[in-house]
Amino acid sequence: MFRPASTDAGRTPRWPLWYATTGEISAPGEVLHCVPYWGMTVKEFAKAVAARGLTIDSFRVAPRRETRETVPDS
Repeated sequence: MFRPASTDAGRTPRWPLWYATTGEISAPGEVLHCVPYWGMTVKEFAKAVAARGLTIDSFRVAPRRETRETVPDS
């Protein structure tokens, strides 16, 4: 059974940058620009993120958005 998910991403700013806010992860110049991540499974999304040198450190699971280190791949 597929359940919809949302994505929040972040990274440590590279000097001399400092972030006060974040933008859309798929915006031009961002890590998932032109990556069709909508509809991907967790496993597919993790692979796409890893291909760009990023990792997933936690997941927030509905309905209470509790944090988990792992979730099922589907």
